[in-house]
Amino acid sequence: MGMPAIVEDWPQRLTGAQLGQAITLLSAQINAANHRLLRMIAEFDRCGGWREQGTMRSCAHWLVANCGITLGAAREKVRVARQLEVLPEVNEAFSEGGVSYSKVRAITRAACDQVATPENEGFMVHLAQQNSAGHLERLVSRYEPVAEPGLAALLEWGPEAAAAAAAGVSGDVAERGAAPELDAEAMRELARELYWFQDEDGMWIIHAK
Repeated sequence: MGMPAIVEDWPQRLTGAQLGQAITLLSAQINAANHRLLRMIAEFDRCGGWREQGTMRSCAHWLVANCGITLGAAREKVRVARQLEVLPEVNEAFSEGGVSYSKVRAITRAACDQVATPENEGFMVHLAQQNSAGHLERLVSRYEPVAEPGLAALLEWGPEAAAAAAAGVSGDVAERGAAPELDAEAMRELARELYWFQDEDGMWIIHAK
């Protein structure tokens, strides 16, 4: 609660180092406030509060009319707000002010492309904390899942055929609905993943499971 007083008299009383600390603190508070705003938007969208005026086409259009932002920015806020609900680690880092809205927007855009998932979002948060927003945008734009060699055919069969193959059951049996569940070894095969991309310094970043 002492922050307003610090900001009020900064021209006369704060040193350069103190100004830097105040800016950093206020930025973290803004990040946390943006997180709270997006969670409210997610709930407002879910409960349909934007329909009460009877003239709005969507939650994004309501934000345009009432919050003074463009339609594109409003749609992004609604999209990010929805994604936060399925990415708990990203949501937590954002709520603590550790990552900015720009970084969360980049991560959740990747989530829509099936890049950031509940399984690897911790790694994505790490990328967000270690890189600038602009660099993060470039990283996630090149962040692509790579199927394990030899596993592509298993993935193409679908769950029933894969289960049948793992248990030594013929395709005809699988089609009749008699395929058993995947055994532990087959589940491990399907859980494996490997991602790699090159950062702006030419270094290769590798994430493997």
